[in-house]
Amino acid sequence: MTFDPNEVQLGPAIPRQAIAAAVLIFDTDPALWNCLFSNDVHSALRFFGEEWQAEESVFSYSLCTGPTLDGELMGIELGFDRPTQKRYRSGTGQRGGACLSPETLKGLSENAGYISYLIPPIPKEVYYIQFLSIAPQVRGRGLGGRLLGNAFKRAKREGYKACQLDVSSDSQAVEFYLRMGMEVLSESRVVPLEERGVHIHYRMVRAL
Repeated sequence: MTFDPNEVQLGPAIPRQAIAAAVLIFDTDPALWNCLFSNDVHSALRFFGEEWQAEESVFSYSLCTGPTLDGELMGIELGFDRPTQKRYRSGTGQRGGACLSPETLKGLSENAGYISYLIPPIPKEVYYIQFLSIAPQVRGRGLGGRLLGNAFKRAKREGYKACQLDVSSDSQAVEFYLRMGMEVLSESRVVPLEERGVHIHYRMVRAL
């Protein structure tokens, strides 16, 4: 795709970007989402799309910065701190869960309990980037660096001491995060998830 990077605008995401946002969320960790949603990609995308439109969900547009080109969503940076996560978590799943079949919902409920072992808690004074994803057609043009750099600057301005995120150890994004000044702080391996194709996850950090 040919485009001028200067034409890409960073701004608050909006509800009507749900379809594009759902794909971008899925792309952040396909093996994990396939495990949680029993390899039902369609249901996962529906869930993400519904949750994106919710006002208070940890998947909500209201927590996201979205780069756009000609009005189309080209990426997402969705994050929060620990108090925000706690507040938004209470509403998570209400809207998206209603669109899932009983079988898919049962599998999601059973596997979701492992997430607390895979993803460490968010420390105090940390801005946590839950999702960073760039549309395939605009990758390699510096948009990811711009989006992550914007998150670092905003977090520092708002008084956070560090930025953290979690990423699968087999993801190409690991090298990108290292180039952006992040480092691996810890590794999490959950055997039942690993048996379903979910690799070790890194908690990565950058001091601000």
